[in-house]
Amino acid sequence: MKRNNRSDPPRKGTLSGTTVILLDVVFALVLLGALVLFYRSFLFSRVQGNSMEPTYRNSDFLLCTRVSSADRFDIVCFRARENQLGDRETHTSLRRVIGLPGETVTILEDGTVAVNGQALEEPYLDEDGPAATYLPEGQNSLTLGANEYYVLGDFRKGSLDSRFYGAVTEDAILGRALASPNILVYILTIVAPLCAALTLFCLLDLFLRRRKACGD
Repeated sequence: MKRNNRSDPPRKGTLSGTTVILLDVVFALVLLGALVLFYRSFLFSRVQGNSMEPTYRNSDFLLCTRVSSADRFDIVCFRARENQLGDRETHTSLRRVIGLPGETVTILEDGTVAVNGQALEEPYLDEDGPAATYLPEGQNSLTLGANEYYVLGDFRKGSLDSRFYGAVTEDAILGRALASPNILVYILTIVAPLCAALTLFCLLDLFLRRRKACGD
């Protein structure tokens, strides 16, 4: 009986061991590159507390795009100091941008928020929001510096925000919420770790194939 020899060429239609290894390398590198690009462009943020109700609820999981600045009405995730952390928040906070660098934000006694003397419309607030915005002893008027933002929570009667601790600096901003929580966000929170696990599996498979090839 004729025995197969390791020097025999691969059968027609099959891939050689070297080709398979190269394909594994390319696949692993593509996955790794996609993951690095994704995590450099986006971040996940979980709502902690009720400061952003009714827009976001406690434990909502959000997909944010990484930014270092923001526009008015953007909901931003920022790195919070200890005195900026609301109930149940740990390291980051989510608040809505109201005032931009260089502007003067004033909250009138009826709860109207004005920027440079112009009243803002805030349709995202619930019916108690405007009435609860003004605080007798809060930071109801503030002129912002060149790199400062005035932020407020949508749940005005239960939010720790710029009325208490003043402006948020630009270098503290991590990202901007893209949209309300939906099935896509929850899918991404599962797909991203799976892609990471698949990348590790491909690299491990490559390592084992190379060891086997060296052993043969």
